[in-house]
Amino acid sequence: MKFLKAVVAFAALLSLGAVQAQTITGADIEADHETNNNTSFSVLASGALDLKTQNFITGVGVQSGTAGEIDIGEFITLTFATAKPIASFTLGLLFNGPEYNDVREVAKITINNDKIYTLTSDGADNTATWRNESTLASVSVAYIFGAGTVGGLGGAITVGNPFGNDLVTSIRFEALRGSCGSLGGACTNQSDYNVVNVTPVPEPETYALMLAGLAAVAFVARRRRPLA
Repeated sequence: MKFLKAVVAFAALLSLGAVQAQTITGADIEADHETNNNTSFSVLASGALDLKTQNFITGVGVQSGTAGEIDIGEFITLTFATAKPIASFTLGLLFNGPEYNDVREVAKITINNDKIYTLTSDGADNTATWRNESTLASVSVAYIFGAGTVGGLGGAITVGNPFGNDLVTSIRFEALRGSCGSLGGACTNQSDYNVVNVTPVPEPETYALMLAGLAAVAFVARRRRPLA
């Protein structure tokens, strides 16, 4: 029985590893932009990239302007070797104001060079709105607990299943002007944020490898079962 419990635990670890292995972090994006040696995705940006950490959350942005963030007029684009759905992405430093005079910051996300979405930090703390063009989209939008929009925190927000069943070949991150002045900010800074991670749906071969591993574990478990 103990051995079978260990098998189940090991299978769960295999499943978790298969999913997590697909997450592309800000550090991965910066590294690929410098070396261009990743086979699953490539990076194009408006300038050199830099990492920025706040409240233990690290994201990638452009060095110029607000270093380590994507300012208006800057961009980071990921292009995948094969088209795939996106399970989620997380942005950092997306504030509602007036903590840093970033009033209702707006991230613009374009997939496949034609579909445009926006993520807007709302007036209330720790709330945001995800839209497909001007249409409100019903997806999971949540600030990471302890990393919301209050000054000094990470302003980190995760959007789950952002593009539905669309297969994504490229995803471009840019910034748009927020609602300057509506919340009493000085309006000296507008919509700058960074990319914490992007998580594509695992490739079919990843699941195949996981299932093969589970089958092997099950086979071993069966072989070790005592005879009646």
